[in-house]
Amino acid sequence: MTAIAPTRPDLKRRFFLASFLIILFFPGPSYATPAAPEVLPADQVFQVEGRAGGPHHLEVLFRIADGTYLYRHKVKFEIQPPEIQPGDFKLPAGQPKEDPVFGRIEIFRQALQVRIPISLLPRKRGTSP
Repeated sequence: MTAIAPTRPDLKRRFFLASFLIILFFPGPSYATPAAPEVLPADQVFQVEGRAGGPHHLEVLFRIADGTYLYRHKVKFEIQPPEIQPGDFKLPAGQPKEDPVFGRIEIFRQALQVRIPISLLPRKRGTSP
């Protein structure tokens, strides 16, 4: 018994079918991974307002954009000029979250208001404001 050689149209169909199956079952990385979320600049995500709440404390308000959050352990303050020294402040409890990088942490959504006690250091002689 002799085998019949496939004709040219039959070879084209087989090639097309094999190519289609390869594309269907082995998609490229662009099909396999979801689109990366757009990272917004910090000034769009966090709007910070500060004001004197009296002679001995500052009030700071963080407005946090929808769909984003602020890590509790990342909240830090730097006050200028250096003659104004921040005291110990307490942050409110945040929402618990399991983070893939930091593990179990607390976060803030929408807003965070903090009251920071301050003290004024005496200015050194011979310096100007």
